[in-house]
Parts: sequence; structure tokens; C-alpha cells
Amino acid sequence: MAQRRRTCPRRDQAKNCRLPLSEKIALPVFAIPKQLNHLVGRAMHLYRMLADGDRVMIAVSGGVDSLVLSWLLKEWLRKAPIRYELLAVHLDMGFGGA
Repeated sequence: MAQRRRTCPRRDQAKNCRLPLSEKIALPVFAIPKQLNHLVGRAMHLYRMLADGDRVMIAVSGGVDSLVLSWLLKEWLRKAPIRYELLAVHLDMGFGGA
């Protein structure tokens, strides 16, 4: 019989969940964007990554990491007090797999 994957049962327990990282990935999807949003916002503020009128180019490979970064920056553009231009770029180098 296949072993059932353990998850933290409630959203408010996600932060204090004591499961291994490989099992935390199975947490509900709604718990991930909130934490990522917070971390990205904190880093943007702390390191002054963006200023009013900046142009931001994102290299998008089509993988999860670049798509999530694109999504987060688009969300911040919608609600941030500064205005910046966002441009996503994909360059196919022809190395296969892309």
C-alpha cells in the first residue's frame, strides 16, 4: 500500500511545520505566494532594488523559477508605490532542451 504524504493540516501551521523540506513542498499552494511575496518585498526594500522609473528586464527560461519571479514582479508592479517598466525576454541559444 502506498504511503500517504504528510502535510501540515492548516494554513496557519505552515510556518511552524516540522516536516522535511521535501514534504513541505506538498503544502497548499496558497501558502507559498504569501511567503514569497513577503520575502521579495522585504529584499526589494532592504536592498533598494527598484526606483521610480526603472526598467526591469527578466530573463525567462520557461522554468518555474523564472515564471514565479515574473509573476511576483508583475504583482508588485500592480501594488507598489513606485512605477517601473517590466520586460520579459527569452533567448533560445539552440542548446537543446529549451
